[in-house]
Amino acid sequence: MVIKVVLFDYDGVVNFAPKMFSQRVSQRKPELDLNWEKDLKQFFTQIFPLCKIGQKDLKVELSKIPQHEENPYFKLWGFESVEELLEFWFQGEQNPFDKMIKLIEQLKRKEILCCLATNNEKYIIEYIKKFGVGNKFDIIFSSENLKTMKPQKIFYEEILKELSKKDKELHVNEIYYIDDEEENINSAQNLGFQTFYMKDKNSFDLLESEILRNLGGKN
Repeated sequence: MVIKVVLFDYDGVVNFAPKMFSQRVSQRKPELDLNWEKDLKQFFTQIFPLCKIGQKDLKVELSKIPQHEENPYFKLWGFESVEELLEFWFQGEQNPFDKMIKLIEQLKRKEILCCLATNNEKYIIEYIKKFGVGNKFDIIFSSENLKTMKPQKIFYEEILKELSKKDKELHVNEIYYIDDEEENINSAQNLGFQTFYMKDKNSFDLLESEILRNLGGKN
């Protein structure tokens, strides 16, 4: 079956951040002695996931004072403002994979629809659009605007529904999905998507040859 649409995950496919925010912030000001279990885990495992699906606002949550503390999260983590924190967070995680970006550009020249499919909240998406690789994609599907996260089946069903509005003749197995999480791959595969498990950057050559062999766009 040919490929008409390619869906790209963000982190681990299009972007390879050297270190995540939670790692970098603990090293930024050693004197604060930030600890994952004590200072970061609750926010990133309980609050941040709700921001990713639009149930909470990241800026609002970072301005709140956690229990048993006197300062809001951004001050506890060593920042003067939420804006300073977000700039440190988002800028430090921008590390596009050049080979993948070139492949996206090549696919678009062949009239293949290239979309981002990511578990990310609205401020990160805004930053990617303004300063990152967001402009490389025809459509950005995020957990925030879909109100659900991978690997939930509905995440992929909503994407399929939106894509079918644009191309009423699109068949589910004409969609090619790339992700670095096996659980996400399995959910998309169960719905009928063609999939590729991107273990690391070394997987790229196989991915490229497989996609280019099955294109359904114009040459």
